[in-house]
Amino acid sequence: SDDLIICYLKEFIIKLVRNEKLENTILHQDSVVKNKIENSIIAKCIEYVENNIGTKISVPNIARSIPISQSYLSAIFKKHMDMTLVDYISHYRLEKSKDLIKSTEYNFTQISEILGYTSVHYFSNQFKQKYGVSPSEYARAIKR
Repeated sequence: SDDLIICYLKEFIIKLVRNEKLENTILHQDSVVKNKIENSIIAKCIEYVENNIGTKISVPNIARSIPISQSYLSAIFKKHMDMTLVDYISHYRLEKSKDLIKSTEYNFTQISEILGYTSVHYFSNQFKQKYGVSPSEYARAIKR
């Protein structure tokens, strides 16, 4: 168990150093280079969301995949996209749900599962909150 603790401690220190080095490297670049790096990070973040939309997506998982700290990722995402990363994930899921409803291949339960919602009720509530109509009302409206 002592060896395992040492391994975890080493892994933690390595991750900490990697994150700090990357962020410090970015912060010490001129604005053009810094912008390109940040845009690249945002692109990777968006790609992660698109590729993992059916799973439980979280800021820590996205940050780990890049790798960069959660706080820095959240800050640059907000700066470049004018919305938080959590808001973007929700927005992307709901926009994707509209496409899936239009295709009429899936029922609402299947759509909620495809998009990683915890329940069809939560999906329906989020949809109605964002668009002002329930998914079924939206489906009826587009079929007219």
